[in-house]
Amino acid sequence: MVQTLRAADTLVMTGTGMITDWGEGPLGLPLSMWQWCALATAMRRRVLFLSVGVEQIVHPVARELLRRALLLADYRSFRDEHSRAQLMAANFPVAHDPIVPDLAFGLPVPESLRAARKPGTVAVGVFSHRSRGVNDAGDLAEYRAYVEKIGTLVLHLLSRKKRVRLVIGDTSDIAVVEDLKAWLGAKQSAPFESEPAQSVDQVLAQLAEAELVVATRFHNVLLALRMGIPVLSIAYEGKNDALMKAMGLGAYCQSIENLELPRLLDQVQRLEAEAPQLGPRIEKQAELFRMQLDAQYAALFGPPTAGGVHQDESVRQRGERGLIRAGLELSARRSFNG
Repeated sequence: MVQTLRAADTLVMTGTGMITDWGEGPLGLPLSMWQWCALATAMRRRVLFLSVGVEQIVHPVARELLRRALLLADYRSFRDEHSRAQLMAANFPVAHDPIVPDLAFGLPVPESLRAARKPGTVAVGVFSHRSRGVNDAGDLAEYRAYVEKIGTLVLHLLSRKKRVRLVIGDTSDIAVVEDLKAWLGAKQSAPFESEPAQSVDQVLAQLAEAELVVATRFHNVLLALRMGIPVLSIAYEGKNDALMKAMGLGAYCQSIENLELPRLLDQVQRLEAEAPQLGPRIEKQAELFRMQLDAQYAALFGPPTAGGVHQDESVRQRGERGLIRAGLELSARRSFNG
C-alpha cells in the first residue's frame, strides 16, 4: 500500500456498488477500503469517492469501517439518490454530497458499436438467482421458477421471429446459460445465440447488436442504456430501479423476487412498440450524464486538454503520477461483476 501511494497524489474509490459488505463480510472490502483511506490520509494524499453505489450493509463492524472510510474523504459523490438515501437512513453524514451518474456513462461508444444494431435482435441477460438454488430447497424452487419464466420469454420472442441472444454480466451466470439452454432444448425451441462474453468489451459488442435488452445485472442494464438501447429491467436490488427511473423507463421494471410472466411479456411488447421514440430520449439522457461526469472531472482534476486528459498544475508537474480521466474510465470497465 505504502509503495503504491508514494507514487500517487490521489486515492480514488471509483463507482460500482462498493459501499457494502454483501459477499465480503466486514473483513473484506470494508476493512480494505478503510485501510487504504486511512493510510492515504496519513500520507497527505487526496481521497475521493467518485459516483459510488451503496448496497446492503448488514454487519455493524462493516458499517463502522465504511463510515470511517467515507469520513476520511476529501470529496464524495454517489451515483444515485437510492445510494445516498441508504447511508442517510443509517445516520451517515452525506446529506449534502452530490449525486453524479455512474462512471460508466463516461465510456466512449465507438461508431462501430453504434452501427452494430441488428433489426429484430433482443438481448436477454441471465442472472444467478438465489445462487442457482445450491443453498436449500426453497432457493432451488425459486431458481427453477426463474429459469422457466426467462425460458418462456425466450420462446415467446422466438415465436415472433426475433433473434435472441443470451447475455451474461458475471462469470457465475455461465451456468445459468447452460441451465436455460437445457430447459429450452427440452421444448425444442428455435435456434438462439448463447456464447458467454469474456470481457466488458465483448458484453458491449453483444448488447450493441440488440434493438431491445431484457436484463437483471446492473451493468448489463447500464451499458445498454449508455448505447441508447431501450431496456426492461428485472431487478434484484434498488439500484436498477433508480437508474431506470432516471432514464425515464420506470414503467419497464420488475422485481426478480416477484417476477410476473404475463406482465413481463406485455412490457416487452410495449417496449418494442415505443422503442423508436425511447431510443433518442435515452441517448439524450446518457449524453447529459456524460456531461455531468465531465463537470465532476473538471472540478477535481482541471479542464480537459485537447487529448481529453484532465490536467491541473500538480498533474503537469507529476506526469504519470497524476490521475487522468482515462484511468477513471478503465476503473468503470472493471465493473463487469456488478
